[in-house]
Amino acid sequence: MAERKVNNAALAREIGLSHVAIGNYLKDQLPRSDGLYRLAQYFGVTMESFFDPNASKKQTGTADSHWKEKALMAEHKVAMLKSGMEGLLKKI
Repeated sequence: MAERKVNNAALAREIGLSHVAIGNYLKDQLPRSDGLYRLAQYFGVTMESFFDPNASKKQTGTADSHWKEKALMAEHKVAMLKSGMEGLLKKI
C-alpha cells in the first residue's frame, strides 16, 4: 500500500470492500475469496502471492481466472458443508 501511497479507506473504495475489512486483512485475518481476488487484481499479483512471498508477479490471462474459479468453488463447498452440518445438528 505504501508503494501506491494509498490508505485503508482509499484502497477499500477502489476495490469495493470496507475499510474495516482492509484493516482486518492487515491484522492477518484471512480475506474471503472475492476480497483476495480484488486485492490481487489491484496490486497486480497472483492470489497465491499473498501466501507465498516467493511467488512471481502475475501472468495475465487465464491463470488469474483459474485461481478465482478455484477460490469461489472452495468457498461454495465450505458453505455446503456448513449447511449439511447444521442440518445434522438439528436432528440430534
